[in-house]
Amino acid sequence: SRGGTDRVERAGAVPERTAGPSAPTLDLSEGDLVEHGTFGRGTVLSVEPMAGDTLAVVEFEGAGKKKLMLRYAGAHMKKL
Repeated sequence: SRGGTDRVERAGAVPERTAGPSAPTLDLSEGDLVEHGTFGRGTVLSVEPMAGDTLAVVEFEGAGKKKLMLRYAGAHMKKL
C-alpha cells in the first residue's frame, strides 16, 4: 500500500497559501469605500489587527456585513 507514503511526501511539498507572491495588504480605515470582486461596493465599518493579519468589517450594498481578513480578501478588493 503506498497511500500513506504518498500523503506524507505531498504534505511536505505543499507551499504556504497566500493571496499572491506580491499582493500588498490594503491600507483601509473606517469609512473607506471599497469594491470587492464578489460582494460589490461597500463601506468599511472597522479595521483591527488580528493574528498577523488585519480583520476588516465591511457593509456591502448587496451582500450585507462581511468580516474579511485582508491578507486574502485584499487581493479581491480595491479602495475607491
